[in-house]
Amino acid sequence: MSGVNPPGTVFVELIANLMDLVATPDVSRIEVVMAGYEFDEHGQHKMVEGVDVVTKRFFSIERMDKPVQEELRKELDAPPIAALMVLWISRTRQAVGMLRFAIASGKSTRGIEGMNHIEKSIMADYLNRQTKPK
Repeated sequence: MSGVNPPGTVFVELIANLMDLVATPDVSRIEVVMAGYEFDEHGQHKMVEGVDVVTKRFFSIERMDKPVQEELRKELDAPPIAALMVLWISRTRQAVGMLRFAIASGKSTRGIEGMNHIEKSIMADYLNRQTKPK
């Protein structure tokens, strides 16, 4: 992992990381999550009770063939994206894995340190989905 993505290369690093995860037998329940602020008719952040409205898009990843990559590219190109995360379950470590991409700065990081409110919300949603009975 490079740590910093030159402009326009987030997609390349995202795909490389997803290919590694899909190829790892220990990893399951891989999800890519993209979040963005909603805007009102004036182009301002939409607010409800003083809080920004955020839309989250979740994508379960089971394979990394061309159609999956093309769909991810299309979604990544649909601005604006305020947060991009990859989440997964590590069966051996019995833990949640996480990779965060800071779209604005081009940095990617692992771990929970420095998570913003959107990323915390994404993580909570992911954990809730994992504990619901199927």
